[in-house]
Amino acid sequence: MPEWNPKSARLLRQFVFEGEWPTSVAFARQASLVAAGNRLGEIFVWDLTQTPPAAEETADSSPAQQQKKKDDESSAPDLPPVLRLQGHTNAISRLLGSPDGRYLYSSSYDHTVCIWDLEAAPAAGESVILDSRTREEQARRLPEKERDAFLNAPGPVVPVLQPLRVLQGHTDWVHGLAQSADGTRLFSGDADSRVIQWEAATGRQLSAWQGHPWNGVISLACSPSGDDVLASEYGYKRDDFDIPTPALRVWSTGDPQVRLDLLQLQFPKLKAEETSYGAASIWRKFVANGLLGATCSPDGQLLAVGQGGETSKAQVHLFEAESGKFLRSLGEHAAGITDVRFSPDSRHVLSTGRDTTLLVSSVEDGAEIVRLGKSRGGQFKDWFHALDLAPTSPAGSGTAGAYRLAAADIAGLIHVWECS
Repeated sequence: MPEWNPKSARLLRQFVFEGEWPTSVAFARQASLVAAGNRLGEIFVWDLTQTPPAAEETADSSPAQQQKKKDDESSAPDLPPVLRLQGHTNAISRLLGSPDGRYLYSSSYDHTVCIWDLEAAPAAGESVILDSRTREEQARRLPEKERDAFLNAPGPVVPVLQPLRVLQGHTDWVHGLAQSADGTRLFSGDADSRVIQWEAATGRQLSAWQGHPWNGVISLACSPSGDDVLASEYGYKRDDFDIPTPALRVWSTGDPQVRLDLLQLQFPKLKAEETSYGAASIWRKFVANGLLGATCSPDGQLLAVGQGGETSKAQVHLFEAESGKFLRSLGEHAAGITDVRFSPDSRHVLSTGRDTTLLVSSVEDGAEIVRLGKSRGGQFKDWFHALDLAPTSPAGSGTAGAYRLAAADIAGLIHVWECS
């Protein structure tokens, strides 16, 4: 595997994906492809090996202009997608790439999980418009008689791929999606707190279990072995009455049962059935508005979740995977955390948030290593919705390679960085 050096991160691409919010992102084929899904159920795939168009020449080469280009958040090249994955009818909640890079997995609010074979032959292409917001802004400066033609001008023609399999078994929005390190099993969790274990190769349902009926699964993580699944459950309430108690539990997947109750270990006085304001005061500061981005370290030693939702000064909580012991909170986002990952060496935690930044923090002492992106005005404007991390060369290949990071930005961009 290549050496992991987050301080060397440089912005490689920024793909335009406007319209509805991009909600999910994942790499495939040794990070040569990046896929993103949005709230409409659309999924597009971009090829990172394609050569971007030459930079436009300009007569202004003043230091001020050069610095502006350097600081400009939209300065990385954009290219049209090479594939459209068509099969979902509602928001995409999660995307995962298989370990071998061939398959992509997607979960959706349409109650399904789809498996996509990226080596399958796509159907004929269709014209797509991915820059609708930019067009609307530019159209305001055009004469009224020219606006309709400008707004509806054809976009790039993108081939269409249908799913290899559609996994059905959920009866509510599917929020969580995880896989074992060997790619043989998938796990999905829905808003009814039902978790299903699937055989990835066939789509066969292996087992299922039910969480608290008053909650919904909002995030899932799987241990490298596939023996354990971490499920974060939460039920949002706007008022302070009848507040559902959240859950953060590790389930054994062989004979599905709770192995560890992390919130119970952290707060011994917590009672799952209690819904009063006083009961909520026990866990509310720790949980914030739901624990998102559940993830397990590659070495199987640590678990992590991030304080999500409309909150401030959000942090990532670390736990010992075997014992469930709470270790520490680290990193800090000015607003709620949206996604969390461990670095390949398990020494760093990566997190994205509603402050439009991607933060890399040290597991050992919580120190900030690097922060990518910049705030654009708070959690009610734009934020990074999801992230992914992948090497450009497979394990054992003997090539140096690099790592790529991706973040889905609800402003309508897919950011890709490369760490050499």
